[in-house]
Amino acid sequence: KSHVRNAKSTAHLENTLEVIESLRYQAGPAGKKPWLGEDNEFIWSDARIKVAKFVWSQGFETTMGLIIVGNLVLIMWEADQDAKCFPDYRGKMADCPDRSELIGWLQILNIVLLLIYSVECILRGFVDRARFFCNTWNVIDFLTVFLGWLSALLTT
Repeated sequence: KSHVRNAKSTAHLENTLEVIESLRYQAGPAGKKPWLGEDNEFIWSDARIKVAKFVWSQGFETTMGLIIVGNLVLIMWEADQDAKCFPDYRGKMADCPDRSELIGWLQILNIVLLLIYSVECILRGFVDRARFFCNTWNVIDFLTVFLGWLSALLTT
């Protein structure tokens, strides 16, 4: 009985893990890996397959999710800093000593986060190639990174 129960538990666990696989990417038709051709021959380079397995992994998705949550906390803290300027510096924000743009480590951290997001987009672009913009999450990521760099350039 114990052996049968363990086998059922193992099968259930494996099935559950397949279901909760990364939502960003799903395997091709009938679970076929995108780097395999019609006859199950490799059609991608070794480097592309390694990068694909890395960026499509649950560990990578989790790490990026945690970075995004940390970034959201940072954005809230930054907004709180800027809110300290009101109402005393309304209309003359440049005179406020508490504004977030004066905090050097914060500006450096924002650039580091933008670099991390840029590397993520580059890696995903390397893997997805022409299909990169077919994925809604990739489009959102790309626009966020593009606008982030545009904002950084315009504020310097």
